[in-house]
Amino acid sequence: MDDKAYLRPETSEGAKGARQQTILQPSYETRARALPVHDFPEASVYVTPSAFRFIRKEAEVVEEEVTLVTKTDDSFVVVEPKAYVPTHASTWASNSMRLRWEKPGIHEPEELHRYRKCSEELRGLCARVHDCTFYYMDSTTEIDIQSVTGAGKCPYRKNEQLRLHSLEYQLTSARERWEENQDIEGSEREIGENIVNVVNCLLDCISKAETDMKHVTGEQLQRVLNPVLNQCDEVLRRIACLRLPPGYPRLLELTDAGPVVGVSSAESRIRILEKARMHGNEKVLRIHRAREDLGQNEAERLNVCIGDALCDGGSLKWQIYETLHGLSEEEVKSLSTSELEAHSSKVMGKNAWAVAEEVCLRIDDSPAPPGYISAFLVDRPENQFCYNRGYLKEYLGVTNNQKSCVPGHGYFSKLEQFESLHCEKGELYMEYRRMSCQERNGQLCKFCEKDETTSAPLPTRRPYPDYSKLPNFHYLSWSATPTNGHEPDDFQPRAQMKRLFEENKLASGNSEAIRKFSDKYIVPEKLVAEHVEHLAQIKMRKEKKKEQTERERKEQLKRDYHDIDWVELYSADKLSSLWVDELSLYFSHQKITFKGKKAEKVVMIKAHIGSLLYDSMACQQPRQPPLRNVQQQVTSSLSEVETYSQSDVVDRVVGSSPSSLSNESSPETDLIPEARAETLPPSKYGRKRARVERDNVSWDKIAF
Repeated sequence: MDDKAYLRPETSEGAKGARQQTILQPSYETRARALPVHDFPEASVYVTPSAFRFIRKEAEVVEEEVTLVTKTDDSFVVVEPKAYVPTHASTWASNSMRLRWEKPGIHEPEELHRYRKCSEELRGLCARVHDCTFYYMDSTTEIDIQSVTGAGKCPYRKNEQLRLHSLEYQLTSARERWEENQDIEGSEREIGENIVNVVNCLLDCISKAETDMKHVTGEQLQRVLNPVLNQCDEVLRRIACLRLPPGYPRLLELTDAGPVVGVSSAESRIRILEKARMHGNEKVLRIHRAREDLGQNEAERLNVCIGDALCDGGSLKWQIYETLHGLSEEEVKSLSTSELEAHSSKVMGKNAWAVAEEVCLRIDDSPAPPGYISAFLVDRPENQFCYNRGYLKEYLGVTNNQKSCVPGHGYFSKLEQFESLHCEKGELYMEYRRMSCQERNGQLCKFCEKDETTSAPLPTRRPYPDYSKLPNFHYLSWSATPTNGHEPDDFQPRAQMKRLFEENKLASGNSEAIRKFSDKYIVPEKLVAEHVEHLAQIKMRKEKKKEQTERERKEQLKRDYHDIDWVELYSADKLSSLWVDELSLYFSHQKITFKGKKAEKVVMIKAHIGSLLYDSMACQQPRQPPLRNVQQQVTSSLSEVETYSQSDVVDRVVGSSPSSLSNESSPETDLIPEARAETLPPSKYGRKRARVERDNVSWDKIAF
């Protein structure tokens, strides 16, 4: 799996890596159409094609050696408008689930004679109904139901309603998709209709539960949801009785190590486990390969084919709908500025989805490394299978003490415990093995107790150095590689270099330590030395940054209230750049008692400074309305000036002059400055204007 980051319509971004660019070049370059000099693409219409390659391999003996031989290779691309469907682990999981329903054949082993043979449409219907009902039952926990309160906007109740809504949408979509297939007849049509009937019963239970759950809590809510759970169990039982072909029990997922699909992301690990539980996988292994390396990551080759499909001689237009699309002249006149902006945003969204659809049409059926590409348009965020990303990110982003306050925490904590019992994670890989909980905990968990198998699958063999062939670098053969007694990343060179460097056992310039590391982990000394130097530079930059931060911190602790220009920071909206201790100086000096977070303190200081500025300006206003005084003076000095409106008089406040600060001036003179009229050039409408200057307005008199 891999993605192409994004495509920029009307630019070459995303198509530079194409192998066969078929854009025609005119023989007379001077006669070629000139393109605009500027290149300011619209970010809201960027498109991300996500590539999936499903490769089935079998072990065969070739020249007395066991070799994996490719049997099938299928390529799929899911096109996403980047600004409206962000690329993250939940999107990847939803896309892979959709491919499970759209193309069930690529997920199933061949030649399974003991299972029912039926059409792809029926298997897709059963797969989608099975996955959404299993997911609802698996994500239902007593802790989450008991957390629902009688509050008007209870987030736990909203979570339960969201779960029911997602189940209802998936079931309805599966039923509608089946009803569109009118070509299926005979026994398969009868089987499909039977599944649809139990789905309709489940939908009726969901509708009743959505109505009855609005004002109930605790055990009453559990009783309301029990009919839905019982009917879900009946649906799964009916599907199991059909004995349809199961999916592959063991999967190998090859990706890059980016934040979206990397096992360093907790969200990514959670989605892997959800799919493994749903599909009953024995083993799932995700390994990260080098980015932009066609030799390691097979999906990178598919990305190149995407570029080839887009380079068809025509630019990718994005201004499909105009800004005022769908509005009449009367509607445009009646809308406010904010309403026009909202409409413009909606139109841009239509453009983004239209561009994504155009990209999908260009990619679909284009040549792939083997065969042709099948392209799909991504589901909208509200319709995706992994609907609970907001709650999941909130759960993963808080401390352990706050996790119980997040809706769905019962289900998420169950998955975290499941991960700790069944998964092994290294720097660039993660391996899930069903029933491995017995090895770690001494007994099977509740999920594995239902399994019919007797033992867990063996761990995957990881590369192990063959020291008998030194100084040549080789690994042991697969059959000779041990499966037990290994720690994660025990022979992963980069992880071990980082560990030894932090322990000061490997340093830049220590040739003997570098040589020993090279022999033990069979990595060339040159590469080891370069990476150690890289680690040393990173450490040096961290230390310098730490020293600079500590030095700035000490200097800021010595600062007094009067060392900070509060008015300047307020005017530049940079009060948030101060440390919390510095913000506290303001409250201490102003004798204000206030406790809160940094953002709350900034808001409070802004409000206080603003009130002081307002009060000071109010004290310096003349006793008569300033506009009336200005108009009187303008009329007396310029009798020919026609005053059409108040906007024709420009009032400017000027800083205090030295004379205004002398001891001879009276307080009344300071408060009511004398106005002086000055003729200005005519306005763009031909009107004559006057500007009045007021002196003696001093900002220094405002006390902070």
